Amino acid sequence: MKTRTKIFLKCIKWCVFLVILVFLVQRAALAVQVYGTDQAEPDRRACLFFELPKDTVDCLFIGTSHVYCSFIPQRIYEQSGITSASLATSSQSYQNTYWLLKEALRYQKPKVVVMDIHSVTSAVDEQVQNFRLHYTSGISAMPDISLNKLRAFYDIRTSGIGWSENMTKYDAFGLLEYKNEYQRARNSVRELINLVIEPVREYRTFGFYPTTTVYPMEELVPNLETENYLDFYTTQEYEYLNKIYKLLQDEDIEMLLTRTPYTMPEFDDYQLNRQALEWANATGIPVIDYFELIQNGTIDIDLHTDFRDADHLNYLGAKKATDYMITYLEENYSLENHKGDKKYRLWEDMEYDYETVEEQVKKNAGINGKQ
Repeated sequence: MKTRTKIFLKCIKWCVFLVILVFLVQRAALAVQVYGTDQAEPDRRACLFFELPKDTVDCLFIGTSHVYCSFIPQRIYEQSGITSASLATSSQSYQNTYWLLKEALRYQKPKVVVMDIHSVTSAVDEQVQNFRLHYTSGISAMPDISLNKLRAFYDIRTSGIGWSENMTKYDAFGLLEYKNEYQRARNSVRELINLVIEPVREYRTFGFYPTTTVYPMEELVPNLETENYLDFYTTQEYEYLNKIYKLLQDEDIEMLLTRTPYTMPEFDDYQLNRQALEWANATGIPVIDYFELIQNGTIDIDLHTDFRDADHLNYLGAKKATDYMITYLEENYSLENHKGDKKYRLWEDMEYDYETVEEQVKKNAGINGKQ
């Protein structure tokens, strides 16, 4: 009997040791991924998402850089009390979105998931298909030592498309992947302490990327002519978009698609966008099409001042896109106003100097006074 007790106690000690070890490895991986980077690094923001208090995000934004440059969770909360956060990363494929979403739903149970449709264009974009981030951006932000992450790595690694066959084990573990990834700045000791003790305090923009550069444009869709036909329904993007839709249906979560504005010089993009919009309409998924909203004057996004580059909105444009999103969420979903609820105080307490960001972008745009 004493022998059994000793074996039992020994097992307990080993279990405790392993739990502590996993926790320390996770914290070390997070610190290596985040410390010394700034808000320009999307995976910094994405991995900090998983530090949010459990089941506090009512609206989850996910997808490509078009998402993290377009929607401001702090502004949504300030004007409506709706809690939101972004899990968007650079060039995020729908395959990455699917696995990242599965991981996110272990931590959060949002009422609405907002996705962009820009990923459909990767079906014909050879540059994107040979871009490492298209395959790793998303799963690299998942917490380490995750079975879901390993399944995601295997699924992407064996897809046989573009750069995927070059993936290695280093792409599955941030602790190894990120140690030399960025040119590190010498950030404060406070940041390092936060990353060890309370990492969520460094999630200051809730996934949004505030940008101040200005890229004047004349038109969004200058060329729509081609003899080629692209079948969206035969692409991997369509396959995983369907998987995402079914996953959200199973979880009883509303899906909202959005097409954020960017320069679309190729008809290939237009064709795939059109088919994705047709699929959404046939499936009954609502879509916010910012192209249409700009063209009919519903939203006053200025092509000369509101873009950071040919593909993304700057802070001025993001404010306008966000304000329309707020109205849409309030009018179409029963999302609670959490202001005053202690459980959601993080959205009230988090500080980021958006006033300085707005002043800078206005200066770059040559705008005087408030907009």
